[in-house]
Amino acid sequence: MSIVYKDYYETMLERMPGAFLIYEAHDKGHIIYANQNLIKMFECDDFGDFLKLTNGGFKGMVYAEDYSRVQKEIWSQIDSKETDNCDYVDYRIITKYGRIVYVLDNGRLVNDPVFGDVFYVTLLSHDERGPYVMKDYSEKKIIDKRLIETEKELNQYRLKVESMELLHEVLHSGPWNIEFGEDGEAQKVSWSQVFRQMIGYKDEKDFPNKLSALLNIVHDEDRERIEDKLREVLDDKTGELAFDEEFRIRTRQKGLCWFRAAGKPARREDGTPKGFVGMFIDIDEHYHV
Repeated sequence: MSIVYKDYYETMLERMPGAFLIYEAHDKGHIIYANQNLIKMFECDDFGDFLKLTNGGFKGMVYAEDYSRVQKEIWSQIDSKETDNCDYVDYRIITKYGRIVYVLDNGRLVNDPVFGDVFYVTLLSHDERGPYVMKDYSEKKIIDKRLIETEKELNQYRLKVESMELLHEVLHSGPWNIEFGEDGEAQKVSWSQVFRQMIGYKDEKDFPNKLSALLNIVHDEDRERIEDKLREVLDDKTGELAFDEEFRIRTRQKGLCWFRAAGKPARREDGTPKGFVGMFIDIDEHYHV
């Protein structure tokens, strides 16, 4: 089900007017998603080209001389508690071909069940604003018609995210995500806080975002089967195979418990995996009925 929602969200975001970005709210601001309008704004060929240009982070997007000011302004607005976790900032970017563009950034800090604290951001270049210009930053009023339309779409997306969080709560399930490099090797693993809580762990320090962290607590009799199935699904360049397995995990609070893990990789044109999203469901009660 999470794969269906993911595809729907990506389609919806690509149809949004203006440039749209999602990035993590810590460290260098790891970029999670950028729509085609943003990629074109930076005069890049595709998402991979954009990540290469920006070193994969928000810091790499912003003109170096502006970055410190921008960060201070963003967090000053967020910390003020008066903007509903929103920020409005101006800064410069440099495109792939060295062109300097002035942009307006309208962001919002949101807690994502998979990635933790992230910023959802819409960007408009100054020449895209037409006759409408935001004149009073202190009042946080956006009068650009295109930005207002984008914000409405973004609010719909947030409602979908909240619905997914409720769904996971009802199903007693926890989402997970794995990102892959162009070589097909896993680059980033993200276990949700919901899943950590399900197995008795507190945070990333307690249960790190590594595939080995999971495999280490899978029952010895199940581990080889799970590893083989994961590899089989990831190596299947046709995209027809999905991962859907039941196995035992050694939880901290309840000992061995049965879980079901289901997910399906998103693939590049050459068939190599680029992402792997799914969820864990606690099915232990079914084995003890």
